[in-house]
Amino acid sequence: MPLYPFPTDTAPVAADQLPSTTESLSWHNVQRKRLKKFAGQYIGEADAAVVTLRSQGEPDTSLKVVQDTRAGFNELRVRLPVLSQYYTYSTQHGGIPDTEFLSKIKSIILSWCTKNISTGKPIDETNFENLIRVAKRHWASFSTTEQGIITAWVQQLRVAKEAWTFVPAAGEGSLLYGNHYTHHYKILYQVYDFLGDTVKLAALRTTLQTFVNQNFPFGNAAVSVPPSHLVVGASVAEKRFDVDGNFVAVFPAGSTVYVAGNTRGHNGYFRVTAVTYLTSSNKTRVFFAEPLSGLDGGGGTLYRPHNPALYDMPRPAVDAGESIDYIRRNAMHYHQYDLEPWIELVTLSNWREFDTKLIAGLAFLRATVTAPNLVRKPYEFTYSSDTFDALRWQTSRSEYLQPSSLYVPDKMARLIFACDHYFRKNGEAATQNIDTRLYHFAMRSRFLPSTWPYYFRFVFGGGYG
Repeated sequence: MPLYPFPTDTAPVAADQLPSTTESLSWHNVQRKRLKKFAGQYIGEADAAVVTLRSQGEPDTSLKVVQDTRAGFNELRVRLPVLSQYYTYSTQHGGIPDTEFLSKIKSIILSWCTKNISTGKPIDETNFENLIRVAKRHWASFSTTEQGIITAWVQQLRVAKEAWTFVPAAGEGSLLYGNHYTHHYKILYQVYDFLGDTVKLAALRTTLQTFVNQNFPFGNAAVSVPPSHLVVGASVAEKRFDVDGNFVAVFPAGSTVYVAGNTRGHNGYFRVTAVTYLTSSNKTRVFFAEPLSGLDGGGGTLYRPHNPALYDMPRPAVDAGESIDYIRRNAMHYHQYDLEPWIELVTLSNWREFDTKLIAGLAFLRATVTAPNLVRKPYEFTYSSDTFDALRWQTSRSEYLQPSSLYVPDKMARLIFACDHYFRKNGEAATQNIDTRLYHFAMRSRFLPSTWPYYFRFVFGGGYG
């Protein structure tokens, strides 16, 4: 498959000499004009640092504390990296550097490092990625006193991260082995790298070599799933399965079970409507809301309902690329969210031993999103084993658990741009692992502010990223 056909880059025009948009420009210099325009929008924005980030575990986005946090997220995710990208460009290609952008960059960083107190929460503080990255990039521009302020903040971030324990808040669901850890490890890597702690970096690398097999659990017996029972009978007309023994107590009405290996095609998730014990044959008969297709019988395995306090997953992994987040949440949204910090982590570290798992994860996303129209795609979160997803839907997050909730491929833009950068950085043809259709999905989102830092890193080959 050929590489995505970007035009050949041309010699960049100095930042202060970019002509007006009424004159002819090369494609890349048009993108530089866009970068300058977007960065210019942020010069006058008030700094948005908050004392404590609070979004993780808060289902209601209308709360003021969550809104303040989200304003901070926008500054950290978009404004700061775009400002840095433009200032880096303006200093690399002649002309007069736009020092007002550097002043704004320093203002944002010092505001956060002076005001913020880390809690260690992974999903909130994954947003410090660009703060650390940009501070490191422009380190020489800070005074000795300012460097001391930044270093002290990174040190307290380290203390909070190392003290963090993965205990879920009320209703938050299982945190074990999923994206919470991935985001946590990404920031730990940046902290240790920033502080030059090679001993901790080596230990983190060893930890990740175990974690990756828990995060992508196909074939990993160490990650447990609910106990299972062999299916000894099935009726299409009655929408039920039979298993040997009396297990009425473990299949309550309203629970969700998973079936695998049925040769008649009765596989997937089923909601229990009723359960009864047949004394004469010593069998438990489980009835479902969903219809069975095909013929009676077929055998297979019926897994008990998931209990996150007892089991890690509601079902076994059936694809090498499935993340444990996808298995638990039945949502590509979370599979993507798990891959994003992985890609950034390996890009920063260049620890290539994780490539096989990450490429499999990307292939799983690609196969799911680009599957033919005849392939059934369930609504996002339909069979989520995390009750927190339902709580989010009931408050303010309409994309959770409703008929219109299908994965929108535009959401993958950050991941696709980041993966392309990673593969090209290592001299590989990115499209060996990224379907061209995924590029088109991603490019549709290039005007969304949340994608700008990834987009500009992508089109300039990481030159300003």
